[in-house]
Amino acid sequence: MSSPLDLPTSTSRHDDDDHGGLFENALGMICSAACNGRMQRLSPGWTATLGWPLEVLQGAALFDWVHPLDRDSTRLALDKLDGTSRSIVFENRFLCDDGHYKSLQWTANSRAGRRTFCAMVQDVSEARMLEQDVLDAHDSTLDRVGREIHDNLGPSLAGVTALASGLSTQLVLADRLESAAALEIRNLLRDTSRVARDLAHGLSPAAIDAVSLHAALTQLAANVGVFYGIHCAYHGELPTLGRNHHAGRHLLRVAQEAVTNAVHHGAPTGVEIALDRQADWGVLQIEDDGTGFPGTLPRHRGMGLRTMEYRARAIGGSLQLGSAAPHGGRVTCSFPLANEPPPTSP
Repeated sequence: MSSPLDLPTSTSRHDDDDHGGLFENALGMICSAACNGRMQRLSPGWTATLGWPLEVLQGAALFDWVHPLDRDSTRLALDKLDGTSRSIVFENRFLCDDGHYKSLQWTANSRAGRRTFCAMVQDVSEARMLEQDVLDAHDSTLDRVGREIHDNLGPSLAGVTALASGLSTQLVLADRLESAAALEIRNLLRDTSRVARDLAHGLSPAAIDAVSLHAALTQLAANVGVFYGIHCAYHGELPTLGRNHHAGRHLLRVAQEAVTNAVHHGAPTGVEIALDRQADWGVLQIEDDGTGFPGTLPRHRGMGLRTMEYRARAIGGSLQLGSAAPHGGRVTCSFPLANEPPPTSP
């Protein structure tokens, strides 16, 4: 059965003669390239989209134009194509002639025994900018709720707790039977104040580095036990986030969303959060012992899963959903540590 992207994957003269019109007349962006990243032939759509003359790109190394945060993931994608017969989809950010980057989505096809591939490429920059707008609006809402809890609900609870404490003391001194109930009310209010404070910090965190991320994930695990009565453990061995300065906040949000999804949809008795380093990559993993994900994920995923995917992409990483042994779900967010953070959109 042929691939829906049944384009030429060889650059012989015979293929050039047969498929020259395909490249010359294509309205969009198509290319043929070696699996080592050497670009061989491109359609005029590359110039229209990125601004570079074709003679500048043809024969050039793909990795010289891809954003540093995306080079490792692009290399992994090309390794999957090398010498195999398969089709894959991957994304990266490609340098334009004006110095900005555009987000490109590649649908690449290779054939067994050949070390080349052909790809249809789409500019998805606008979609990614809209995704970022969604993330910004989501974070802004969480920040606002967190500030409201911290600035208004927190002080109100503290005031009521103080009144309850005073009342409890008076009832004890008066040897009233109601003193025990008043003491219980005071203790409950103190616990509620602490929970509200922790919740506010989780909803509206300050700038997050590796140290504060560890603290926030530790608190997240503790809150799961308080709010849901589910055992949740965190362990982390990541000493730094490298120069990926945007990673901390996004990783915390991914962990919060993954834990919430697990608790609400997986009915687990336990959740584990881990943050570790593998070479130049950081790996955040959330695993539960609940019902896990369905065997085939729906094409149209819920907002929670899409938001986690957006956040992973925002820090140059990727998100994988899988099954835990012997049962349960696993969410893994892999992200680069050593390279520069993504550039600001034009």
